[in-house]
Amino acid sequence: MVHTHWSTSTRFGSFLLLMAAALLVSMPVLAQGGGGGEIETAGNNLSCPVILAGGASLSFREPPAGTDYSLLGAYWYGWIDPTTGLQMACDPAVLGCPPEGVEISRIYLQKDPLSVWQAGHVESNVPVPAAYFDWSDDIESTLWSSSSVVRVETVPFAYAPGMLGFQMWWASGKGVDEVWGARASGTDPPVPTEYPSSPNYATVYSTNAWLTLQKLEAGGGSLAVPPDSSGYVWNASAHQWDNTAAHTVRVEPCSAEINVGGKVIYGFNWMLKRQIMAAGEAKDGWWRLTFSTSENTILVTEGTVLTPPPPAVPPAEQSFFAKVDPVNNVTYIDIYITAAKGGGGGKKG
Repeated sequence: MVHTHWSTSTRFGSFLLLMAAALLVSMPVLAQGGGGGEIETAGNNLSCPVILAGGASLSFREPPAGTDYSLLGAYWYGWIDPTTGLQMACDPAVLGCPPEGVEISRIYLQKDPLSVWQAGHVESNVPVPAAYFDWSDDIESTLWSSSSVVRVETVPFAYAPGMLGFQMWWASGKGVDEVWGARASGTDPPVPTEYPSSPNYATVYSTNAWLTLQKLEAGGGSLAVPPDSSGYVWNASAHQWDNTAAHTVRVEPCSAEINVGGKVIYGFNWMLKRQIMAAGEAKDGWWRLTFSTSENTILVTEGTVLTPPPPAVPPAEQSFFAKVDPVNNVTYIDIYITAAKGGGGGKKG
């Protein structure tokens, strides 16, 4: 199994939205890295730059003073398969790793307390336009049931040219067991691999972000026939869509995390089995998930593209399609929840 993921890093003296920023990039001296093996648990390093909007702040792992990174911990080997062009990785402790005849990189593992790196993070006191907005693949391509635990992840990206960073590679695992690392040279001292294409985007984080989960009809309805929501009116102060029916509405503040790929994302675990419904209302049926911000700290515009920035592509089996609403400065996606049949998981739509 092979994954592709790019991210970037640097430090800014100042940032001006929609224009090139004045960069102050420091290239530190790197320490020598180590081999594979078990590691202690540590927080994730920031690998993709982030813009802190509207006075937001986050805590990051700090590399040694005067540096952007220190690579002393465990690493795997990585290489590009000469036949398929895909990224490959293996544990040095495994016999035959790495294979012969390929150019080797080191993949310094996340959560290792001996390896610390930090992407750029800048503050913005003006609204930040979202050039791209990513709803998680699980929301766009999976048909969940009314007893599922649904992971809702949303990531706004802003145009931020010139931000350099750490290229992240998938090493092993899936879901909660995924292991990623920062790609570096196979030499001592290791040198992080520069971003291979246009490093023009950063994620955006605001403490004024909200996720609204709203039932669109009282009954279960039909997957084939979405309800008519053309008469809905966005109520910005309540963070919900107003309509003639008193359907279940749940408004949650969006909390952020640095994921294993080193990216600041919004994440929410929607436990449908525990979802409280309005009287006489079915849990299955069509729901609308809406992302919004108070004081418009993150702007959704007509030009906002509903995918991650290139080279990412939409999921191949996409079933539900998000929309942008620049008038109300929101993005939303309507999804269908099936009735539970004794199981707690979802199935592909």
